[in-house]
Amino acid sequence: VGKSRCLMEYTIRAMATSPVSLLVSCNVTPAYFLERMARAVGLDRGKSMAALEDAIADKLRRYVRPVFVDQAKYLSGSSLGSLCYIWELARVPVVLVGTKDLYDRFTTSRLTEDVRAQLSSRVAMHYLLSELTLGEAKAIIERALGPETTDETVRQIYSVTGGVHRHVDMILPRILQLTRFNEEKLADGSVTMSEIISVAGSRLMTGM
Repeated sequence: VGKSRCLMEYTIRAMATSPVSLLVSCNVTPAYFLERMARAVGLDRGKSMAALEDAIADKLRRYVRPVFVDQAKYLSGSSLGSLCYIWELARVPVVLVGTKDLYDRFTTSRLTEDVRAQLSSRVAMHYLLSELTLGEAKAIIERALGPETTDETVRQIYSVTGGVHRHVDMILPRILQLTRFNEEKLADGSVTMSEIISVAGSRLMTGM
């Protein structure tokens, strides 16, 4: 999900019109999902689920905004059905982002045949994204650490993170923090960038 989430974030930043962007979890119920969506488009949530679907679709039809849903594998069949209904009325782009489990839901999941057919018939395209290449990671790392970043630094970060985009995003702020904290020691050579990356990587593995 890391790489697809970052791709989603970059796409959102490139858009002239701010999209409806929702992050969901395993605890999001169909009713709360619609309430979140209603709030995101500036609507009153005090309606029934069916009324919210119509109101959201009407608002999106009049003020066109794409819809991005991150961690969409957690959406229930009912929530996915609501998205289908809203899309039918509003015809705005809807992008679902998640792990491969999300793709599997459209093919071999426990969704009913009817729900799966409704979803699959509306999917224009899907992309299964691999982990970052070394070149992709280098571009991200140099953007965060600066153009003076060495190839050795890039290779070590890539090795520590395994090329997982989410892990790269998590480790870079820690490296920057440790670099600022150890600025004098880096200058006199008592601490190396390799050591800083190792410490940042160990915190990544322990979740600290």
